[in-house]
Amino acid sequence: MGLYYVDFRTSTVKDSGTDAPITLIIHDEQHKPHWFKLFDPKGNYFESGSFTSFEIETINDLGSIPLIKIWHDQTGTNPYWNLEFVSIRTDSSFWLFPHYDWLEKSTTITPISCGIKTSGDIKEFPIT
Repeated sequence: MGLYYVDFRTSTVKDSGTDAPITLIIHDEQHKPHWFKLFDPKGNYFESGSFTSFEIETINDLGSIPLIKIWHDQTGTNPYWNLEFVSIRTDSSFWLFPHYDWLEKSTTITPISCGIKTSGDIKEFPIT
């Protein structure tokens, strides 16, 4: 079993938040996709300037994560989203997926840093 902490940083650009349902697709080290639907019926996730966190459990460890995809259906009163980055961490690994742009309906993001880190190294990546 794997436990992953996934953090999304929405930009502070005007109207950058979204209330559309978001699906995160994490590709494991064998490039097999794992789909996770992330939606708050109250529409409070992914607000402009927000830092939104999720805990995701998987049946198996995903190993090194070479890429993620983010999909949304462009529904809701404010469907567009300006995403700064996604970070994924475990107790021993950290991946940072920068984007700093508006998302299309389906966007593939590759990591800027993908590798095994120690718990001590994770502290070197403060998220503010």
